[in-house]
Parts: sequence; structure tokens; C-alpha cells
Amino acid sequence: MLIDYRPQIQRHTIAVLSVTIALLLMLLINPWISMQSSPFLMFFLAVTVSAWYGGIKPGLVATILSALASYYWFVLPLHSFDLILTEAFRTLIFFIECCLICILCEALHQAKKRVEQNLQFLQEKEALLEMTNTQVSQILESITEGFFTVDHQWGFTYINHHCEMIFERAKQELLGQNIWQVLPEVEATVYEQFHQALAQQRSIRLEKSIFSQSEQYYEIRAYPIPKGLAVYVLDVTEQRLANRQLKESELRFRQLAENIDQVFWISSAQKANLLYISPAYQTIWGKSCDSLYEFPRSWLDSVHPEDQQRVAKATEKLRSTQEDFKEDYRIIRPDGEIRWIAARTFFIRDENGNKYRVAGLAEDITERKRAEEANKESERRFRRLVESNLFGVAFANTQGKVHYANDYYLRMLGYTQQELQAGLISWERMTPAEWLPLDFKALEELKIKGVATAFEKEYFHKKGQRVPILIGAAFLDEPYSKATEMIGFFLDLTRVKEAEKALQRREEELHLIADAAPALIAYVDANECYRFNNGRYEQWFGIPIEQIKGKTIKETIGDKLYQDIRPRIEQVLKGEEVSYEQEIFLPIGECRYIRANYVPRFDGEGKVEGFVALINDITDRKRIEDNLRESEERFRMMANSSPVMIWVSDETGGRTFVNQTWLNLSGRSFQEELGDGWTKSLHPEDVSRCLDTYLYALDAHQPFEIEYRIKAANGEYRWILERGCPRFTKFAKFSGYIGSCTDVTERQRALQALQESEQALQQHAQMLDLANDSIIICDLDESIAYWNQGAERLYGWTKAEVQGQRINSLLKTVFPQSISEIHDILKTLGYWQGELTQTREDGSQIVVSSRWTLQYNSDGQPIAILAISDDITERKQVEAALLRSEERFRGIFEQAAVGMSLLNLEGRWLRVNHKLSLIVGYSPEELLEMTFQEITYPEDLETNLNYVRQLLAGEIETYSMEKRYIRRDQSLIWVEITVSLVREAGHSSQQIGQPQYFITVVEEIGERKQAERALQERAVELTSLNTVLASTTAMLQKRNQELDQFAYIVSHDLKAPLRAIANLSEWIEEDLQAELPPENQQQLQLLRQRVYRMENLINGVLEYSRVGRKETTIETFSVLELLTDVIDSLSPPPTFTIEIVSPMPTLTGIKLFLGQIFSNLIGNAINHHPRADGHVWISAKELENFYEFAVSDDGKGIAPEHHQRIFGIFQTLEKSEKPESTGIGLAIVKKIVELQGGNITVESEVNQGTTFHFSWPK
Repeated sequence: MLIDYRPQIQRHTIAVLSVTIALLLMLLINPWISMQSSPFLMFFLAVTVSAWYGGIKPGLVATILSALASYYWFVLPLHSFDLILTEAFRTLIFFIECCLICILCEALHQAKKRVEQNLQFLQEKEALLEMTNTQVSQILESITEGFFTVDHQWGFTYINHHCEMIFERAKQELLGQNIWQVLPEVEATVYEQFHQALAQQRSIRLEKSIFSQSEQYYEIRAYPIPKGLAVYVLDVTEQRLANRQLKESELRFRQLAENIDQVFWISSAQKANLLYISPAYQTIWGKSCDSLYEFPRSWLDSVHPEDQQRVAKATEKLRSTQEDFKEDYRIIRPDGEIRWIAARTFFIRDENGNKYRVAGLAEDITERKRAEEANKESERRFRRLVESNLFGVAFANTQGKVHYANDYYLRMLGYTQQELQAGLISWERMTPAEWLPLDFKALEELKIKGVATAFEKEYFHKKGQRVPILIGAAFLDEPYSKATEMIGFFLDLTRVKEAEKALQRREEELHLIADAAPALIAYVDANECYRFNNGRYEQWFGIPIEQIKGKTIKETIGDKLYQDIRPRIEQVLKGEEVSYEQEIFLPIGECRYIRANYVPRFDGEGKVEGFVALINDITDRKRIEDNLRESEERFRMMANSSPVMIWVSDETGGRTFVNQTWLNLSGRSFQEELGDGWTKSLHPEDVSRCLDTYLYALDAHQPFEIEYRIKAANGEYRWILERGCPRFTKFAKFSGYIGSCTDVTERQRALQALQESEQALQQHAQMLDLANDSIIICDLDESIAYWNQGAERLYGWTKAEVQGQRINSLLKTVFPQSISEIHDILKTLGYWQGELTQTREDGSQIVVSSRWTLQYNSDGQPIAILAISDDITERKQVEAALLRSEERFRGIFEQAAVGMSLLNLEGRWLRVNHKLSLIVGYSPEELLEMTFQEITYPEDLETNLNYVRQLLAGEIETYSMEKRYIRRDQSLIWVEITVSLVREAGHSSQQIGQPQYFITVVEEIGERKQAERALQERAVELTSLNTVLASTTAMLQKRNQELDQFAYIVSHDLKAPLRAIANLSEWIEEDLQAELPPENQQQLQLLRQRVYRMENLINGVLEYSRVGRKETTIETFSVLELLTDVIDSLSPPPTFTIEIVSPMPTLTGIKLFLGQIFSNLIGNAINHHPRADGHVWISAKELENFYEFAVSDDGKGIAPEHHQRIFGIFQTLEKSEKPESTGIGLAIVKKIVELQGGNITVESEVNQGTTFHFSWPK
């Protein structure tokens, strides 16, 4: 029996003692320094000591005691265990921290063991040490920078291959030579900086051309080293060139932006100051660009009042949330025209991703809006069909969002219109994952045909259940490959599917029961064909169940197995039950023991129609029986033949078995090693430690690992690594250990050698840390073994933070090809190089140029990967910006609605767009072989060349002119050209760069020129016509004056004798009234009536001649008030009714003329009415450009044959004796109406009344 060593008591005693000492120290210090603010100070030290010395269990004991002691003595209220939530929480934090300390200490012990396990790689690492010097040289030769070192006397001590190419000298010519003697052309600035770096022992960095008269620029970094100076040289010529090209591209983009139809603008992100607005603003808004620069928000004043508030809110949202702005709105131009604008803005970011500019585009979409209105009517008719709810209809985009659906669709899925409007319905989210491939296949069909073939699928109902549907879909727009909006038609198949499921349920239940059975179950008919099989058949024979049904037994199980069981099949088909056990070989290559039972089934006539087969697998039972017999012998043979020492112990810890390898090492007999005899060979210094670990594990029934020394048969002590694993019975009872021992003496010796080699390796690594490139060495499993300072600067992690981590997981590397392909290239070529996207510690992504090289051991086996990387992120960003700028330029150039071209300084076309070719009639290829001088009309060429000379001299920045081109068919065409000169970017803002080429915008103005000529000719014609009209007008005025004078004289000269005749007849009648017979008195009255009628005729003729020649006043008046005045002036009889039957408008025109019309028409209705109780109706009706007035009466009417006659002058239907009936009134009315652009008509029948209709302009 083993001696019972119990070091656990000692370790736990130390834990208690540490806590006690910490408590006493804190109690002593407490009177001078209050411990209540830091109640756990000393206890941390006590827990650390306990965990480090005793392990995790003593550490946990110290933690518990420390928590209780600190809570009792130093946490308020003192000397109490009352639970205070805040203090209890502090104590809990202390407890957790102490647990972490315990775990950390235990982890340190485990780490020590793992270090020992890695000693098997020592031989390879010794070989790695031998290769270190070679690797350093390879690394310096592989980096993309030039590298050389000089001593204190400026003599070259090392130079790599890249530096040889820069200096254009061989390494042998330079080594040992003075740099300033062999390279006298070096720039003086470089000379001075190098001397300062060496004298002041500081690093320098400069970007300079190394040699005088050289156009190559280099980034030079020099670092003092103990033996002189180390210098890195990087060629940055391409980077400087790319920056210059980017500036030129931005200048070209600005010039093009000023020639597009859209408004393009840029402002600052914070203060919203307008920095640039393109000239298209003046075309679309109708306002000058200068007005917008002066008042940046003046564009908002032109926004339609109905849209102004919405646009203002969107603008404020852009400033507050810095989200992109996209709105459609209307503007009112200064000329009153309303235009639709589509505006959007976006932020421009700097290299750090910060928003520092706001840019925007505004496009005139008036015509598109008009087309949209036309589509709305079509949509309305389609919506009526959709809302009929005969089937489900939904509109959605290809990303899955449903933005319209009818009630059938919503009821089918349990949603409401409110949820639809809230954007909660998406066909992609409602589709179960297994149906999505079918949806995507339908989308592909839509992109080709525009219509998808109807198919069945399922949707998730809002409540979670699945809804089977039949769906068909179509794209709404063309081309189909770019369409995003589609319409779907849906039918609910729930009831159909429920019926199908009910039919399948019984069959599924039967299959479920059969498949759950652990045996093979089948039904075979009289023809030996399978009619039913459970799932076990598929596992045994490797044939799907669906393929087994209907096949014969022979086809299913194979000919060989069939011949083995054929006698039993024939026996059961004769009506006998069959049971047997047999070893069979399956077609899939397995051997099994089975127990089979065949039961025949009879039909109604007693004939066998088949049989049921039940087959159980008893292979495991058979194998267990065989294995039990072989197990013990096999173990003994394996143990004795193993090169590893193997032992077995019982539950008390005593050895019951050791193998022959153990006996060979110890030189003792089998009986001497049993029990605790094996301990007699332990080294005296290892006995206590070894037995403590072994007994501790024995008490805990847990695995253990021990390293100790044992005396070998030759008297030498050998290091042994022993591992033990506990054994348990099937009832979980501990039955002892089985263990193994490995001789690790050589590994221990190699450990010391490894430490020495690592020191040498660190010395070489210091030199690699001077390199600016990232240099990383990884194991073949990608674990980081070396990380230089260049990698720390590039990625941000220190060497300690990345040691042992997998490099591609740490850096989240994105490869240009699969990692397996890269490893294949490494294995084949020994190296790989390419560009990688990696992530730094701060989360930013960078692009690096990386070269991987395989490292080999002395046996030629690959052992590591050397990765040298250079940051090319800035170069990639410059290239990407240049590419985007070129793409924008190309798109605007080719799609422009005007001709555009690039010309060299001699006028030769470098590039032309399609529009310019159409203008001049030459193909692009022909133009590229010509100059603009060849097709410019000679009379315009000198003016054009003068502008070019001013442009080249820097006197003007751009010019525009109208000129003529000679087309290919020799015809002339007028164009307006706008020309700008592109220069190289200057080295300063004041310096003007060298001119490179011209950018020309050409607009055809032939139609405008024709219009100008036509306008000039028309102006000449109008001038002559104005002269004729002026003389004609003067003559007409003179004639009108003469006519007025004549009418006045006629009326005066005719009225005077008429008045005399009337007066004379009255005087005769008064003087001879008593003497005149009644007949003569009646004749005198008839004479006066004829005189009065003649006077009225004269007045009517005078009035008719003055119509249209009177000076009248245009005024705004109410027709209702005018009618009131007219009716009042006519003084109709009290019994006569005049009624206004409809609302009367308010007009702007000649009030006098309209009053004269109403007076004549209403007066005629009164005067010619046969009754004193007549009725007149007056109404008005609004037409498009006129009002139609009507005056109706219920008088005696006018026969249809007189309707045209009554409007003639001197035409009347009354007797001539009536003085008031002159036949001129209606003629005057007609002349006034027609003079105003209207028309007058009459509707009447005899004894049916009369209605006069006339139109009057609004």
C-alpha cells in the first residue's frame, strides 16, 4: 500500500494563513488609513499567493475567507453580516475577480505544461536558427523598397537588389566604396539630411529625387544603427503622377458639368455656403447664377406654394440628420411657367469618411410628369378589376416589398391595409426558406420573358401557419432584364391541400410505425416482388425506398444473397412459417448476423398471395461474444509490443500490470514493480512532488499528468512523462487507472538548446524590425510566429497581442482567389504574390501588396510561410477616384446632346462624340485624321484663331463664338462653339500649368440662324406695312371727321324744316281749330306723325353711322346693375313683368354698347307686345370664351321668313304710321354685337313669342 502523503492540508493551511496575515495587516493599518474605502486591498495579495502556491482549490478557499472577513470587518455596518445591496454587490465583484485570479494562476501552470509538450519541435527550430541569416538576406532582397547600409565612414556595407536597380550599379561595385565618391550626382539635400541623421542619431524621412536632373521621386527613410546608417528607398513617382492626373480629371469634370442640361451644385456641409452652381440653373429656373450666389436660398422662393413647405422640411432634415435628399417639386419661373423638378443631393466624403461637402443635381422632368398623369387613368381601370377580389393581386418589387394588394390577398394572409401601408408585408419574408429557390427561378424567367409560368408554393400567414397558393407573375416595365416592379396573381389552395393531406395521412401513419421499428419489415407478393418496405431497407441495401417497391427480392438484395435464402422463400410461399439465424453479406459490403421470421398470407381461397418478412439484426450480440474472448489477449499483446511504457493500477493505486517496455527501462522484474514497488526507482528529489500529484488525482478519480526522473537499468536517471486516465465499471464505480509513460530525456536537453537559439533569433529580428514593410512569419496552420515593428505600424497590434493567433482570422483577410488555390501555388512555385484586403485594429480596411514565400527545414520540408506586405491603400484610392472620374467624363461625353471633342494644341481632333459627327457629316475616324481649321469656313477662321491665341496666352479662360463649318457634302452649317483649355496642375496656386489640350462643345444653330434671317426680313416688311398703315390711318381719321361733319350737317339741315313743318301744323290747328272740320284735323295729326317718324329715322341713321367710331371707355361692371338701370329707364307699364331668371356675370368691356343692346331688345318687347300684361325673361349662360345672353317675351312672335329681314336697316314689320318703329334698332344691335366679335340670332314662331340670343366676350 502507498504511503499517504497529504500536501493538500499544507496548501489549504497556507491559504488560511495568507488570509489571516492580510486581515491582521489591514486591522493594524486601519487606525491610520481607513480601510472602508478599499476593504479588499490586502486580500487580493492573499488570494494570489494561495492560488499560485496551492492551485485553484486553495485559491477558492482564500477567496471565500477573504470575502467574509472583508465584509465583516471593513464594510458598513461593521462587525455584521447584514445584507446591504450595494456593499454585497462590491463583495460579489471582489469574489468574481478573485475567481479570475485563481483561474489565471491555474492557466499559467497549464501553460507551462503546454510549453513542455511543444519541445518535440526543437530539432526543427534548431535548423531554423541555422537558416536565420539566410532568411534575413532573402527578406531584404524580397521587399519592394531599396535598402542599403553605410558605416560611419560612409562606406557601403550592404545593398539589396532593388537598390542596385535604383543606383544602376552592381553590388560588387558599391560594397566598401564611399557613397559620395561613387555617386557624386546625389542631391545636395540628401547629402545634408544623411549627415544630420548620423551626427544627431535621429531618423529622417524625405521625399526627393535622389539624383540631380532625374525625374524619379523617392521616399527616403534613414535610421541610425550602431554600425552606421540603414536607409530605405521607395519609388513614389507613380503615386505623384496619379495625384496630378486626379487634379486634371477634376478640372475636366468641372468643365463638362457646365455644359450639361441638369443643374449641378456643390455647397459646404456645415454652413451651407454655395460653392458652385452650373449654368443650367439660369435655363431651368429663369434666374441668374449670380443671384443664387448672393442669396443661396432664393431658389426656394421659386418653389410652388403647394410644395414649398414640404421642400423646406426636406432641406432642414438634410442639414439636421445629414441624410440624402431626394424630392420632386414644382417651380414657377419669372415668366409664370410652371415646371416640374426632380432634385437629389448626396454627401461627399474626405479620405477619412467624414462628410465635408454636399452636392446635388436638379433635372427638369415636366414632360415625364405629364406622361405620368396620362397613365393614372389607365391605372384606374385596372384597379377596378383588381378590387373585384375574384383572386389575389399584389404589386411588389424584386427585393420583396409589397406596396399594393387587394382585399383577397390580404385576407388570404391575415394582414390589413394599414399594415400594408406601413411596409410590413414582404413576399420574401413571408416565403419559407425552402421555397425561395423556386421564387428566384421565376425571377430569372421574368427577366427573360417578362412573364413567369404559374407554380405552387407556400406563404407564411400572419399567425404563423402556412398557406399554399398558386402564383403567376409578370414584369410591368421593359426591358425585362432591368425591370424592378412586378404584379402577381394568387389563388388560395388551402382547401385543396387539406384534402390531399387527409388522403396521405393514413399511409404516412403506417410508414411511420414501420420506420420506427428496429427491424426490417416488408411485404412480398407471390411473385417475390416487394409491395411494402420500411426505412431500414434503404439503410441496409443503399437503395431508396421508392425504387425498391415493385422490384423482386433478387433485384434488390443481389443474386448471391438471394441464392442463400431462396430455399426459405420457397418454403414460406408453400404456406409454412419460417424462422432462422444466418450470417449474410449485404451488397454494400457489410457482413451481418440476422434472425428472420417469414409469415405467409392467404387469400379467400386459401392460396398464398404473399408473406410478411420480419428481420432483426443480431450482429452486435454476436460480435460482443467474440470480442469478449479476444479482448484480454489482445490488450496484453499490444501493451508488450508498444514502444511506450504502459501500466494498470487498482482502485487503491497499486500497480497490477506493467508492460515489457517498462521492465526493459527499469531492469527490474514484473513482481518487483507491482503494488508500490515502482516508487523505489524514483529520483529522491521527485518522490514527494510525484506522489502528491498521484494521490491527489487518485482521491478525485481524475486524469493526471506527471513529469519525474527514474533510475534506469544502467544507473542513469531518465526523464519520464507519465499520464494516467481513470477506469470505471459500467455502474460508474472507480476501478483504478490505466496509464502510459514516455521517455522525454532528449526533449529536456533540447529545451535548453532552444532557449539559447531563441536569444540568437531575437538578435536577428531586431534588424528586421527596421524595415518599413510588414514582415510576418506563420506556421503552416497560419499561427503567427514572428511580427516585426513594420507590421505593428501597419496593423496596430503589438507582437505580444498577436502571438499564436491565426493571421487571416485576425486580419479578416479578403483574398483575390480561394486560399486553397493560393496554397497550391505555394507548394508548386514556393512563393505567391498578390493584393489583399485586410482589417486593422481600429476597424479600418487597407489594401496591401503581399508576397508569400515558403520556408523549409534542413530536410527540405516546408515549415513556415514568410509574408512581406506593403500598404498600397492610398494608391488604390487614387486609382479608384481616377477611374470614377474617367467614367463620369466618358458617360457625359458620349451621351451629350451637343457635339463635344478634345483637340491638341495644333487643332487636330483627339476625340469626338457621335453628335459632332452628325453635325459635320464626317465619321469619327475621318475627323481624327483632320484639324478643325480644315472644316472651318475661311471667313470665320481668323476670328477663331485669335481666340485660340488669347486662350493659350492665358488672357481668357474660355470663349464662345458663332461660326460656320464646311460639312462633308460641302454645305455650310452654322454652329456655336464653347472652348476651354486644359492645363497641367501647377506646383502652386499662382503658377499656371502648361497647356495640354482643348475641350470644345459644339451646338448646331442652323435653325436659329434661319429664324433670325426670317425675323429680319419680316421686320423690313413690318416697317413698310407700318408706313402704309400710318398713312391709311391718317386718311381714315380724316374721312371719319368728314363723315361725322356730314352726318351732323345732314341731320341739322333735315331736322330744321321738319321742326318748322311740325310747328306750322300745330299753329294752323290752334288758329283754325273751330273752323277746321274733323277730317282736316286728323290729316294735320297724321302730318305731324310723319314728321316725328322722319326725325326718328334721321336720329337712327346718325346713331348707326357712329357705332364703332365713338370714343368709348372700357370698364368693369355688373350686368345685373346695368339691366336694372335699363329697365328703369324704359318705364314699362305696371302690369308688364320683366324677370331675370339666371345669375348675371360681372364683365370688363364697353358698358354703353351692352346697355344699348338690352335697351333696344327689351324696348321692342314692350312696345310691340299686343297686351299690357306681357312677360319678358332675361337669362345668361357661360360658354368657353363668351357669355350667351337671351331676351324672351310672350308676344305675337315673328314669322320664320322674316328672321333675317328684321336685322336690315329701315326694315320693320309694323305700320309706317308708328313713329317709334324706324327699322334701325335691330340693325344697330347686330352691328354692335358683331363689332365685339359675337353673334346674334332669333327664335320665334307666330303667336309663340320671340327669343333673341346674342354672345358677348368675357
